[in-house]
Amino acid sequence: MVSNETGKELKHKIEKLEKENSNLKGTEQSLKRERDFILEVLYWTDSLVVVIDLKGYMVTFNRSSEKLSGYRFEEVQDKPFWDILISPEEREGVKSAITEVIKKGLPDKFQNFWVTKDGSKRLISWVNSILRKPDGSIEYILCTGRDITKQKMAEDALKQSERKYRELVQHANSIILRVNPQGRITFFNEFAQSFFGFTEDEILDQNLIGTILPQTESSGRDLKAMFEDIIRNPSQYVHNENENIKRDGERVWIAWTNKAILDHDGNISEILSIGMDITDRKHAAQALTESEAALKSIFRAAPTGIGMVSNPDRILERLNERLCEMVGYSSVELVGQSARILYPSEEEFQWVGEEKYKQIRERGTGTVETRWKCKDGSIIDVLLSSTPIDSDNPTFGVTFTALDITDRKQAEEALRKSNERFRVLFENAPDPFYINKMDGELVDGNKAAEKMFGYKKEELIGKNLFEIRILSEQDLPKALRFLEQNQKGNPAGPEQFTLYRKDGAAVCAEISTIPVEIGDEKLVLGIARDVTDRKQAEEALRLSEEKFSKAFQSSPVWVSIATVSEGRFLEINDTFTKISGFTREEAIGSSSFDLGFWLDPKRDRERALQIFRKQGYFRNLEIKMRFKDEKDHTMLWSADPIDFEGQKCLISVLMDITEHKMMQEEKAALESRLHQAQKMEAVGTLAGGIAHDFNNILSAVIGYTELALGDAEKESTLFQNLQEVLQASGRAKDLVKQILAFSRQDAQERNAVQVKLVCLESIKFLRASLPTSIKIRQEIKSDSLVMADPTQIQQVLMNLCTNAGHAMRDNGGVLGIKLIDVKLEADLTAMHPELKPGPYLELTVSDTGHGIPAHIIDRIFDPFFTTKGKGEGTGMGLSVVHGIVGSYGGTIAISSEPGKGATFKILLPAVEMVKAPVLITEDFVATGTERILFVDDETALVNIGKQMLESLGYKITIRTSSIEALELFKARTDSFDLVITDMTMPNMTGDKLARELIRIKPEIPIIICTGYSARINPEQALAMGIRAFVSKPVLKREIAHTIRKVLNETLENRDRHFMKSCDNN
Repeated sequence: MVSNETGKELKHKIEKLEKENSNLKGTEQSLKRERDFILEVLYWTDSLVVVIDLKGYMVTFNRSSEKLSGYRFEEVQDKPFWDILISPEEREGVKSAITEVIKKGLPDKFQNFWVTKDGSKRLISWVNSILRKPDGSIEYILCTGRDITKQKMAEDALKQSERKYRELVQHANSIILRVNPQGRITFFNEFAQSFFGFTEDEILDQNLIGTILPQTESSGRDLKAMFEDIIRNPSQYVHNENENIKRDGERVWIAWTNKAILDHDGNISEILSIGMDITDRKHAAQALTESEAALKSIFRAAPTGIGMVSNPDRILERLNERLCEMVGYSSVELVGQSARILYPSEEEFQWVGEEKYKQIRERGTGTVETRWKCKDGSIIDVLLSSTPIDSDNPTFGVTFTALDITDRKQAEEALRKSNERFRVLFENAPDPFYINKMDGELVDGNKAAEKMFGYKKEELIGKNLFEIRILSEQDLPKALRFLEQNQKGNPAGPEQFTLYRKDGAAVCAEISTIPVEIGDEKLVLGIARDVTDRKQAEEALRLSEEKFSKAFQSSPVWVSIATVSEGRFLEINDTFTKISGFTREEAIGSSSFDLGFWLDPKRDRERALQIFRKQGYFRNLEIKMRFKDEKDHTMLWSADPIDFEGQKCLISVLMDITEHKMMQEEKAALESRLHQAQKMEAVGTLAGGIAHDFNNILSAVIGYTELALGDAEKESTLFQNLQEVLQASGRAKDLVKQILAFSRQDAQERNAVQVKLVCLESIKFLRASLPTSIKIRQEIKSDSLVMADPTQIQQVLMNLCTNAGHAMRDNGGVLGIKLIDVKLEADLTAMHPELKPGPYLELTVSDTGHGIPAHIIDRIFDPFFTTKGKGEGTGMGLSVVHGIVGSYGGTIAISSEPGKGATFKILLPAVEMVKAPVLITEDFVATGTERILFVDDETALVNIGKQMLESLGYKITIRTSSIEALELFKARTDSFDLVITDMTMPNMTGDKLARELIRIKPEIPIIICTGYSARINPEQALAMGIRAFVSKPVLKREIAHTIRKVLNETLENRDRHFMKSCDNN
């Protein structure tokens, strides 16, 4: 059982629940009423209301939506919103917008087109919001929209209107601009830009003052102050006119209409100004004012009489001073009087009145010629021109001008007489004259014209020049041009035309036309002149000038025209520019002095002008000139007088013969060297022949002397005498060697010689032999080798140094010896064919002696030529030097200046170091026991040879005939170990004998001895198989050494051959 307290509590709770339930029901009913009200409002509102669920299905579709879309709610209920009302191209965008609203949970706005039931499109502006459940989750999306189709159309129309307005403003035929209160331009339409000359970028934001509005008007008005007043009081300047200025400085007048544009606060934000150019109107008004003043001035100061008369009595009312002067009356005497006072008769007065007014009625003005009677009774001719004061009422009166034509009338009479004279001249003029109208119709022509064209005047008058066959086809355009010039009042010609006579013959005529006025008619006076002969002469002259011009410009030689007085060049050809290096612009107008052509103007130019003054021309003068290349040129100059451009000139032809001169000099040098070589060769041949016989003689002398020395006691007088004979023979032998060296026919064995060692050894000897007054200055810088005989190199150096010492023996001086390496290029060896490009050793010997006179310097290398005193020299020293140097493929050159010494420079081809240089050494006397066949055609020589060689231990067989020697060898081939034979022998020479002996026994060693032979040299002998080559005279020691050397080499070869055979077996 429930307690009372508990029952009360339950009752109380129940009552409370009932009360709350009652409240809830009330709230529910209130909410239902509110919902119904809201739904009713949403349904009847003018806005579009659509409620869709989260899938886009429509759950609410109000009346405005039904009305706009054409769908009833039942047709769209529970259907996707976008499938019915959204076009396919916008569906994805709408879906994305709805999805974005759901995702963010926030309201959103967007626009899209609805597609209505009838297919039309309406632009809707939507506001989308969220409808949530009590638990806060999204249940629906409320879309409220507004049809803005008409608004959009209105906006588009407004934009279009604004665009059209802007285009209208921009392209208006008026100046339109806006200016802010500070005077800065904020708008400037296209017409304003074009009118003032500023682009929009240039003018916007620029101050009005100083750009299009000057500070001060031409009249002095302060325009800056005027603009400031417009800003303060715009209502007073709705319309104003002022002077403006264009970009180019031109001043113009503008009539402005101004309107102040106010901001929201009522303050002026801008001034809108529309302007129109009134410059012409201003100028016209000014001109009218000036015209009125001018007319008054003209009336007073006009040179023509001016007056006014009233009708009908023709009373004089106003007269200017000129009219009073014409007739001799004062203005007071005439004003108020009838014009009759001025006429000599009543008849004249009446006739003028009738004729003048008749013309006024017909043409508006009246002009008559009459006569007036002056105050002094004289009569003058007057031209009266009258115009009514009121054209609608001629009787009101007229103004008139009176021109004194007395002089003109007299002139007309004179002209009439002149015309008569002109007619006579016209008809009888020697040149054809014709007159035509401005359209080409012929009016007149003279007798000469009839003669030229072959027509009678009557046949052509009235016909047009362009219709008759007088003008050639090619000249028609030229004739039309003449006519156009004449129509403009300009003369034409003279120009040449080809005309055709009546008989068809062509005539070349030079025609000039002049516009003339005869009476009141404008005509053309034509003057023709037959220039057929002159034309032919001109054509011939033109062809001649054309030929001359082509020849002038294309000439391969320099051609120029220069003034005689100043030498200024007036015309040059292309070759001038090529040779001189100066352009045509640089040369024309300049003189040869300006261009620096002359090396010695007094010698060359003055000499040429002297010849020219004497004989009027000159030919082939050789001169020296220097051009732009800074090189000296040898030119051959010829010139003739010519008149050119009204000046006395020289036409010059110049030929650059620099290369030709160099070739001539080179040829002369080569010919000189050839002559010298031929002379040397002849002397050498002679020397060689002498040397052969002399060597044979010396061989006997030396041989027997050496044998006698062997038998004589060393301390005896005989022994001393034989020594002197042997020394003299040695000097004779050396002399023969020098002769052969000079002739390059003394074959010496050549080895790689280090010239440096030879020089240093020779310098030691020179220091001891030269006086102390001569100082030796050496510069030995080369270690190069040359292929040479060291004895000959020493001989060259000693000969040159001895000569240098001789030149300085009286006054002392410096002997210079220099040895360096040089390399010759191809261009440096071109002038010396005997030299080849490559490395060379340069030996220079110089002295500071008396030098060599120029007249003998070309002869110093001649054999036996000497400047030394008797007994001081043989004249062979330099000849031998020349021969030795030439035999080594080198060259020698000399330079000398009297009083300053001489310098000899030798070039020798350098070689690589292939073996150690040969040194000069002593040798012992070799002996042996072999068998030797000795052959020489000289009996004395075979005898001395036999004794000499037997003294060395050898077994000797001698023969004086090469034929006999050959037969002996054939018979006793194995009886001889060595053959020594002379070279020059009758019947069979030594080289031929050697060939036969070698053919018989190839291993037989042979030594050739010769005093001189042109047939064979050491190299050729070795090539034949001959083992050695010995020059006569032969010394015992030398022949002993050579025999032993050859025999030893033969034994070594035999042993090697034997060992090789043994190895093979």
